[in-house]
Amino acid sequence: MEIKKHYCEVMDIVDKLFVTMFDSLNASCKKELEAIGRQYPFEPLKYLRKTLWLTFQEDVQMLKCAVVDSEPIWNTYVAPLFLYFY
Repeated sequence: MEIKKHYCEVMDIVDKLFVTMFDSLNASCKKELEAIGRQYPFEPLKYLRKTLWLTFQEDVQMLKCAVVDSEPIWNTYVAPLFLYFY
């Protein structure tokens, strides 16, 4: 495979690959999934047909909102990336 413009091309392919795999498993392995479910109860896999993509800024905002003390995470992981990309 060749990346022609951007790494998002790979992300698109992997996204389609997983959706196709999950669809195929649900369709062709229905009996097996039911047998497993009888022994080990589980909820059916739920996934989006179109994967949610977030921008870097949206990711940073989610981290800031989700973590009570965001300074260690910000200083260790996010700040170097932020400086690298901007």
